[in-house]
Amino acid sequence: MSQSRSCRIAYTGPEPPPRELRERVYWVPLLTVEPVKGASRELLKARHRGGPKLIVVTSPRTPRFLALDAIEHGVYQELRKLVEESVVAAVGPFTLREAERLLGAPNKKIVPGYWSVESLAGELLDRGERYSIALVLRASSPSPSYKKLMEALGSIAGAVEEVIVYRNTPLRSNAELLAGMIREGLVDVIAVSSPLQARLLAEALHGEQPRAGLAVIGRATRRAVEEAGLKAGVEAQEPSVAALMEAASLLCRS
Repeated sequence: MSQSRSCRIAYTGPEPPPRELRERVYWVPLLTVEPVKGASRELLKARHRGGPKLIVVTSPRTPRFLALDAIEHGVYQELRKLVEESVVAAVGPFTLREAERLLGAPNKKIVPGYWSVESLAGELLDRGERYSIALVLRASSPSPSYKKLMEALGSIAGAVEEVIVYRNTPLRSNAELLAGMIREGLVDVIAVSSPLQARLLAEALHGEQPRAGLAVIGRATRRAVEEAGLKAGVEAQEPSVAALMEAASLLCRS
């Protein structure tokens, strides 16, 4: 990247980017995220069901939204008790840490060696453990690979129930705006924080390879970028916005 001027990063996530970066950051959110009211009470309907329970956490956002909803509805301690009595399977270690920090320590935890929804599905199948019910905490617009996870759960659990914790709403007009900024050479690095954002960006670029570098928040997002025909230049050390922006800054200075 050029060192003659400040590097320009376009961040596409729904949360505001950190303020302490020395690079110029354009916040161009490609989607909005809205918590679903009553998600914690929906999850708690399964607490009286007998047999081992599996709670599947597919995003670091899920524990935060679920905990806030439980506090708002006065059922936070009940939620923590359910988690403590259950097995929690998370798509990666950062997601698991968020679940433990906000929802309590589970009876047992499962994290795949390779952090992706497909790997989590394979890990659960390989273990061969049976559950009375699998409770899947997810967004309203899951990735295409989510189907494999549901198929795996159907073979190891007596019942599978989905709890939508938050809703993703695409902002396609912003995606078109960002694509125009990229074509005009106004962006040096694009920081993408979810697979859905990657797909929206690729759709707006209409098959073009952006001249700007691409930083991604994690493996699932890298995969979505590559499946869309784009090239990811760097991946964050952990799936957090702070780590993503640090990776984007490093790509700027490379």
